[in-house]
Amino acid sequence: MKRTDYRKALQKIKKTFESTADPIICREPSEDTKEDQSFCSCKDAQGHPKILYATRKEAEAELAYLHLKNLRIYPCPSEKGWHLTKS
Repeated sequence: MKRTDYRKALQKIKKTFESTADPIICREPSEDTKEDQSFCSCKDAQGHPKILYATRKEAEAELAYLHLKNLRIYPCPSEKGWHLTKS
C-alpha cells in the first residue's frame, strides 16, 4: 500500500468515527437498576454483552463501515436501541 493510500484510509476511518455516535455497551442490571429499564442485557453467542446502537441510523452506519453481507440490524428486545446479528 502506498503511503498516500494509507493516509487516505486513515482519514476515511477518522471521518467515520467522527460522524457516528459512540455505541452503548449493554451491561448487566444491578440491584439498583432492576426496576429501571434503561439497560440491555443482550449477549452474543460467546456470552459477551452486545453493542447497543441508540438509533437505527447508527447501526446502519456501522453495518456500512464493516462491509459484511452476513450481518443484519434488528431492534433490541428490551426496546432500548438496535443490535447487529448474523443472518
